[in-house]
Amino acid sequence: MRRYFFLAIFFLAGCGGAVQPEAEPQPTPEPAGREYPAEATVFTVYRPDSGVRYRITETFLENVSAEVPNREPGDVEAIGNSPGLTGELALDLTTNPPRLLGGYFEADLTLLRTNQERRDERLRGRWLQTYTYPTATFELEAQDILSGPYTPGDEVTFSIIGNLTVRDVTIPVLFLAEATLNSEMTEIVARADASLLISDLGIEPPSLAKIVEVDDPFEIGAIVVARTDS
Repeated sequence: MRRYFFLAIFFLAGCGGAVQPEAEPQPTPEPAGREYPAEATVFTVYRPDSGVRYRITETFLENVSAEVPNREPGDVEAIGNSPGLTGELALDLTTNPPRLLGGYFEADLTLLRTNQERRDERLRGRWLQTYTYPTATFELEAQDILSGPYTPGDEVTFSIIGNLTVRDVTIPVLFLAEATLNSEMTEIVARADASLLISDLGIEPPSLAKIVEVDDPFEIGAIVVARTDS
């Protein structure tokens, strides 16, 4: 897989000074759809081995050296990571192939980091507003994800659709995923990614005059390890 899996996350703003919290964090509403049919087997995300990331292109302009010493004009690929992924998947393992019965993922955006603290400060403070909206969620409804019989232990590739919420905006997002359900049917290891636009989230692509511009298109992804209680 060329890129990393997931569900929720996001982009940058270039450079600048620290941003103070704009508001106290708001309680995150409980995602809907956590009640599953009796035939559901629930897999819970194992946080130490799971996480999310984003990838985007920044273009540094002619005046960048005045803000960032030793930075030359040109394109830079920026990558941010957060280890703060929680959630669950519900599968019907009584059918072959298994059917997705629902689930959700929640990413902690306050833990999102790149290799530049100034960028991260602007991202958290101005663009994602993580002091007010600390998490992003990806909600899944019941859907058929495999078209033919599945043998536990095999890796499969499929598409999965759900609703992504960042700040106060919710949009449908299609992820391309690769996943393996182990032979005991107790653990799922998955990677997936999606491409979307910053503007899809109701946010103008970040820019600083004559210093940096950020592309509208970006990628999000995650690595998910989820296990049953058995």
